[in-house]
Amino acid sequence: MGYDTVTREQMMARLHRMRLLCTGEINHVESEEAVVECLPFAPEEMDILYHIAWAEARGEDDMGLILVINVIMNRIASPVFSNQNTVAEVVFAPNQFEPTRNGAFERATPDERIRNAVHRALQGEDYSRGALFFNVVRLQETSWAGRNRQHLFNHGGHSFYL
Repeated sequence: MGYDTVTREQMMARLHRMRLLCTGEINHVESEEAVVECLPFAPEEMDILYHIAWAEARGEDDMGLILVINVIMNRIASPVFSNQNTVAEVVFAPNQFEPTRNGAFERATPDERIRNAVHRALQGEDYSRGALFFNVVRLQETSWAGRNRQHLFNHGGHSFYL
């Protein structure tokens, strides 16, 4: 897959414009085209988001799905991850998202519920409190994040950290 590399500033501008379009704060084109314009990423990047949401949180409620995407967007926006400026760079960073290593990402079959949750996250629905990391709750005490990062909260089967 080929992905466009965009700067962090371009990504943030894209997300801001998409939110303005989707909330109606600026005029947009006819409805079907507006949906496309409301998505800030290329189709290949959207596919990555759908797959990682399915692979990481398909058994969670909508908020759990949205939280996974929130963490990815937080990483794109964070100077802590200055070498990860795209969806692909975040999701495929070494040792970050288990489904990219265990095959679940490739086996993902995102449905409408997954796509809707991803779209809601990209339109600004954010429950993350700025979280940059998450893992399964059962690893909270023994994981790298659990030992080295500030725990923010648990939701469903995941723990979230700064």
